[in-house]
Amino acid sequence: MGRSIARLASGSEALGRPAIAVCAIDTELLGHWWYEGIWWLEAVLEEAGERGLELRRLDDVLEGCAPAPVPPDAGVTSWGSPRDLSTWDGPAVADLAFDARAAELQLLAAGPGADRRRLRELLALQSSDWAFMVTRRLAGPYPRERAAGHRRAFETGDGSIGSSGPRIRNLAAHAKVSPLLAP
Repeated sequence: MGRSIARLASGSEALGRPAIAVCAIDTELLGHWWYEGIWWLEAVLEEAGERGLELRRLDDVLEGCAPAPVPPDAGVTSWGSPRDLSTWDGPAVADLAFDARAAELQLLAAGPGADRRRLRELLALQSSDWAFMVTRRLAGPYPRERAAGHRRAFETGDGSIGSSGPRIRNLAAHAKVSPLLAP
């Protein structure tokens, strides 16, 4: 934590304005694949507070910042390989990408009154994990089966406990369609 604070101070000096550090986390890991992850995140947040490291939502920080110029040789960046985003929308998974987009457009066409259950299924359908697992040939047919299950549940609105569809439980329990409708 001390090194992070020192790097922020150094970065602020070099930029001539406050620097920011972003901690991007695939939140599915916390509690799903890594059950101690929630406690780890809690400890990180507590330590940040004790060390005086200010934590803010990225949207709030970026609202007051001009974007930094991107170096011309930066290239596409992704944790996928080979840095071209094909992990998520290449030929091997184009059907998943197009299907998720079609569902998104269908939900948006319903407007502000769109069913929240369908919104939650859309979020699960759009998970990058399905395409990642297909591209990397992980988990056999599982990722396509899960994506198809979320698509069926999206169409029927039936992903409830006791149904044959996927069980979303508490995923985005208070999700609203309105942010998707904003320009």
